[in-house]
Amino acid sequence: MVMKVIRASLGVDLAAAKAMPAALQSGRHTGTLPEVEQLASALRAVGIGAQVSPK
Repeated sequence: MVMKVIRASLGVDLAAAKAMPAALQSGRHTGTLPEVEQLASALRAVGIGAQVSPK
């Protein structure tokens, strides 16, 4: 389900979606606060815990 939400929210292919969770957790993938909050909201909507920690 995570891959499906990431692909739909970010418009990336499957290979990029597979790498995204690790990149998000490590801070290698960044975005504007609204972009990241939108992704977190989409994940929470399907029951996946997500929180945004601005740097």
